[in-house]
Amino acid sequence: MFPGVSCLWEPTNASSWSCDPSLSEYRYFGASLGLLVTAVGATGNSLTLLAYAVDARLRTPFNLLILNLTLSDLLYSAFLQPVTVTSYLRMGWSGGRQACRAFGLLVFASNLVSILNLALIAGARYALVRCPRGFREVSARPWAPPVFLAAPWLLSFGLLGPFWCVYDFLPSVCSCSLHPTRGRAYTTALHVLTFGFGLTSIGVFYLLIYRKVRSTGRAARSYRVPRPAEASSSRPEEEEEEEVVVDGGTQGEEGSEATSSMRKAEGQAMAPRKTGARRRGSSDARRVTAMCFAVFLVYLACYLPFCLANLFRRGLPTVVRALAGNITWLNSCANPVLYAVMNRQFRDAYGRVLRLPCSLCASRGQRGLG
Repeated sequence: MFPGVSCLWEPTNASSWSCDPSLSEYRYFGASLGLLVTAVGATGNSLTLLAYAVDARLRTPFNLLILNLTLSDLLYSAFLQPVTVTSYLRMGWSGGRQACRAFGLLVFASNLVSILNLALIAGARYALVRCPRGFREVSARPWAPPVFLAAPWLLSFGLLGPFWCVYDFLPSVCSCSLHPTRGRAYTTALHVLTFGFGLTSIGVFYLLIYRKVRSTGRAARSYRVPRPAEASSSRPEEEEEEEVVVDGGTQGEEGSEATSSMRKAEGQAMAPRKTGARRRGSSDARRVTAMCFAVFLVYLACYLPFCLANLFRRGLPTVVRALAGNITWLNSCANPVLYAVMNRQFRDAYGRVLRLPCSLCASRGQRGLG
């Protein structure tokens, strides 16, 4: 434990486990919002896990990071959020001290895992833009998937575990959280290290991605690749002089001319296809980067009011502080919606998962008829 952080609690009384009386009417809105987050978040994140299992196209090293982010969102929306809803409806905590500490630890751990995964996702996108071969080589190592999955969780519990005795029930937010005054110096340093450094590193990665993509676009425009017709007409001598080996031998002059003309025609036909495929791949990469950046922006939008409310908490009404905390709940259910809207592969995989029960029923019906 850290100096000044003690597990000696004040004598238990009824008011220490009760929510602030000013939340008596607001609690119904908070509970309703919590139920909505539980329904949408548990369904959407479970659907993402099933899509990852069903669709082989999604099982890539990069999507493994998104899978880990989904696990942290599922932990919060499906298991932790219902506990908060119960506290709102009961206007208090009824689980006891150790359960309150465990709940607070899991809430902050899931949030920190989300930040670390967002940082890994941003770093991976930059590595794919800057050095794709190096990223593929590293991610293909046998140790890479377990490290990418386990490192955010181990680091989160390693950083937050020593503050076990600082988690307490806070009547102003009707939930268990880090106590605002107990061990304040250490918890402030922890917030600066994790939230400040983590979110700043994510922003730096996306800035580097933007600069790299912009410079690449400028280079592509300055070095304009000629069209297939122009390329074939500008190199007639080279292609006429080129020897063509077919079936292990060298053609004569007539065969060489005929074969070279055939290759010209095939090259002119295949060039637009290759160019179109290259453009589609580049467009898909930009869409994935835009989706990841949108996930980061949604995280900022959900947690910025909470950070500001904690910074100016003395001058804010209790209901405003509670609302700022409730907005953070939305982050755990927003990501599957972004995946479905901004990524075609996830959207198709969601459709496959939703159609899976119908396919199973149809196959069973055919077996029964047979």
